[in-house]
Amino acid sequence: MESILSLMKDFLPLSKVYQSYSDYDVYELFDQNTDEQIGMYTVNEEGELSSFSLEENVETGKATKDELVIIAKRFIETFHPDKKDKYDLSAIIDLDQAYMISFEKREEKYGLFLHSEGFTVSVSTSGQVQQFFYAKEDYQIVYPETIIPEEKALETYMEHLNFDLNFTKFDKEIYKNGENQMHLAYNVNEQAFDIPADGREPAVIKQEVGRELISLQEGPSEDLNHVMRLTNDEVGNNLGEMNNNPVISLQEAKEIYKNLLKMELIFVREYDENYRALYTLSYGPSFPETLGHVRAIDAITGKAMYVDMGDGTFYK
Repeated sequence: MESILSLMKDFLPLSKVYQSYSDYDVYELFDQNTDEQIGMYTVNEEGELSSFSLEENVETGKATKDELVIIAKRFIETFHPDKKDKYDLSAIIDLDQAYMISFEKREEKYGLFLHSEGFTVSVSTSGQVQQFFYAKEDYQIVYPETIIPEEKALETYMEHLNFDLNFTKFDKEIYKNGENQMHLAYNVNEQAFDIPADGREPAVIKQEVGRELISLQEGPSEDLNHVMRLTNDEVGNNLGEMNNNPVISLQEAKEIYKNLLKMELIFVREYDENYRALYTLSYGPSFPETLGHVRAIDAITGKAMYVDMGDGTFYK
């Protein structure tokens, strides 16, 4: 496997590196001067590079996303020159000091991405390739005979959506437009994550998003101010002085949410008993205006609070 190591040296932070075979087609990389391990890579049955990772921390830099995509493409072209044109750029995900860049295969009929086949390359903002993974698994696409219209999917999705009225902390680490303050809000509680495109009933799963809240499910009570005073020291807000009567009604909150929502065709992947991936067509929620999913509606102002997606880009 010296040929892979020879190619790898152009992407390593050190010029003098040697490798040692570990097990199960795993090769460990070592600093020739210190004998310290700096990374590892694996090969598949065809002798192709299937994964790579560096162990050491890489300094941050100022490279742009476009520049990092070029580096990721060069890495792929170096180790998989025969596949460089088979996959399209599908996502650039912000990892703070690096970006995870994905190239995936498109299905021909609807032009949707298939997660079963493609490349993922993580590149630091200084331009250093930190991780690489080549995915290729057996899969089958199950197409529906008929597809319900988007309007029907939207109606079904809204029917399986609950809004819980709570005092919620709009944490900056969760919400893109959060400010770490407590608000009376309708929190989104999804019971279906996708709507089958053939019109079947969706699988119902109740989701709870991590958040600091005080439930008002039963409406304001005599003990509410007492509860708010007890919670005051924990959340650092004088909840006892906050308005616990919503200005925005539940129906108005649902309309605000619905107006921001768009249902888009997606593939849902499951696995059969033989570990083969099965793709079925569904409608999934998306929010073109905010990118991040809306998770709460402020019950006083009607402001939609949405998840922070970082500096990520998702392609369709």
